[in-house]
Amino acid sequence: MKRVRLTRLAWVGPLSIATAVLAVLAIQAVAIRAISPLPRFSEAILSSAEPALLTAVLGSAGVAVFVLCVRWAVDPLRKYRQIAIAALLVSFLPNIAAGLLMRPAVDWPSMMVLMAMHVAAWAVTVSMLTRLTTVEGR
Repeated sequence: MKRVRLTRLAWVGPLSIATAVLAVLAIQAVAIRAISPLPRFSEAILSSAEPALLTAVLGSAGVAVFVLCVRWAVDPLRKYRQIAIAALLVSFLPNIAAGLLMRPAVDWPSMMVLMAMHVAAWAVTVSMLTRLTTVEGR
């Protein structure tokens, strides 16, 4: 059975946040070059620091939720994964709403890029936190 060592969060937490930000920046860089021309609103978001900043802030919140799961949940890794997937799905709602309600200022390719950024940040954060903080044993 795997056991979580919270002491590892001193390096795993910041590393997971930094890696998630780098993943988002990589997707952003590719998207800006691949999707052209962008509607004004989409260009303002995709060419800004906002995705990276939000990834850092919300990734930090994800680390805090991980700590709460470890402290309070019977099966913390499973509970954290459940919460994280729910948060990922909820994070798509503003992008879907913008794609439906803000046309032509917003386009679907841009919203799909933002959702890909969410998936990348989620995958990096969840996998690093749940794998790099655990050890075998009781």
